[in-house]
Amino acid sequence: MLLSGYSARSKSGRRDQLRETQRASQAVAGSLRRRIGRIFRMLLFFVLSITLISSAVFFFVLPYVFQLHKPRNIIIVSQDLAQSEAVVFVHISPQTEKTILAVLNGSDRVEVLGGYGQYSIQSLYALVQLDGKGDHFVRAAFSHALGVMIDEVVLVSGLSHERARTASLAELLQPVVFQGDSGLRWRDRLELYFAARTYRRNEIRPSEARQIAPLLGAHPLISETQARSCQIAVVNTTSTPGLASGVGQLLEKSGAIVVRVASDTTAAYEKTGFVIKETSLGCAELALKAAQVFPYVPTIEYSADLPQRYRADMVIMAGSDLAETARLAE
Repeated sequence: MLLSGYSARSKSGRRDQLRETQRASQAVAGSLRRRIGRIFRMLLFFVLSITLISSAVFFFVLPYVFQLHKPRNIIIVSQDLAQSEAVVFVHISPQTEKTILAVLNGSDRVEVLGGYGQYSIQSLYALVQLDGKGDHFVRAAFSHALGVMIDEVVLVSGLSHERARTASLAELLQPVVFQGDSGLRWRDRLELYFAARTYRRNEIRPSEARQIAPLLGAHPLISETQARSCQIAVVNTTSTPGLASGVGQLLEKSGAIVVRVASDTTAAYEKTGFVIKETSLGCAELALKAAQVFPYVPTIEYSADLPQRYRADMVIMAGSDLAETARLAE
C-alpha cells in the first residue's frame, strides 16, 4: 500500500512538473512571438517610413533642388543600327516648362560634317565613331546636320517609331542619368531627368531633319538677354569659302546675335579660337555653348584688340581645323 501510494504521488508530481514545464514553455514561446511581432512591426514601420520619405524626396524635393535653368537640345539615337528606325530630337525649355519632341525618320539623309557626304541620320553616330571621332565631334556633326546646336547625344539600345512615340521622355533619357560615360556632371544629368519627368510633352510627328531649325525659331537655345550681352563676329582665317557664313547662320538659328561675318587669311589660325573682350563677362558661358558647333574644342583667350576691330564682344576665328573637317554651305 505504501509503495502504491508513493507511486501515485510520484506520478502526480511528474504530471504537475510536466504541466509547469509546458506552461513555462508556452509563456516563453508567447513572449518570443510577441517580441518577434514587435520587431516585425518596428521593421515594417521603418521600411514604410523610409519609403514614404524617399518618395517625398524623389517626387517633391529633388525636382526642386535640381531645377533646369537653361534650355537644352538633345538627340536620342540607337547605338544598334539593326534595331534603329527613328532618331528623336528633344528641346527642353525651363522657361515654358514644356518639351518639344520630334520623331525623325532614321532613313532621312543629311550632310555629315567632315566631308563624308550624305548618310541617313540614324547612321551618323556609328559613322563618325568608326573613324574614332570623340563626343565633341558627334555633337558638332548633329548640330550641322540639323541646323541647330545640340547639347547632348543620348544612346539607347534600340529606337523604333513605336517606342519613340509611346515611351515617356524620362524613360528615353534614363541613359543620361545612369550611364557613367555620358560626359555630363551628375547635377546636369539629374536636372535633365527631373525636367523630363515634370514638364509637359508636346510631340510633333513625324518630322524631317530640315524642319528642326524652323521648328525652334520661337524657342532659341540662347536667350535674348544672353545674346545681347555677347554679340559675335565670325572671321574665316582660311581660304575655304563659306566657312564663316556657315558658322554664323548656325549660331543665329540658335539665338545668337552675329553682328559681322568676315574673312582674314592673314590671321591664319591653325586651330579655331574664341577671342573675348576682357570686359564682356557674359561671353564665357556663351562661348562654352557655341563650342558645340565646332568638331574640335576651340581655344579661348581674352583680348581687347580683335573684338574692338570687329566691333563685337566675342570674335570666332575659324581655323584650318574647321576647314579640314567642315563642309558648310555658304
